[in-house]
Amino acid sequence: MALTGTSGWSGHDCRRTAVTLMQKLGIAREVRMRVTGHAPPRDGAASYEHHGFEREAFAAVEKLAAEIERIRAVVLVSIGG
Repeated sequence: MALTGTSGWSGHDCRRTAVTLMQKLGIAREVRMRVTGHAPPRDGAASYEHHGFEREAFAAVEKLAAEIERIRAVVLVSIGG
């Protein structure tokens, strides 16, 4: 937080923001939850589904990083940085 000049942020705030941004980017809920370390919902189908979503998670993180960089650039321009 010292690097950004902000305070009062928690890890949970960062997780919630990441999930919201990924939702905005159209990333599927299951992928968003896996990227942020949430367990998938347990239902009857879960015992049959074994796909780990590694490729999708990697692509989601790349999209998220690009969106954060886009936001950072807009903020820097708006503050004259």
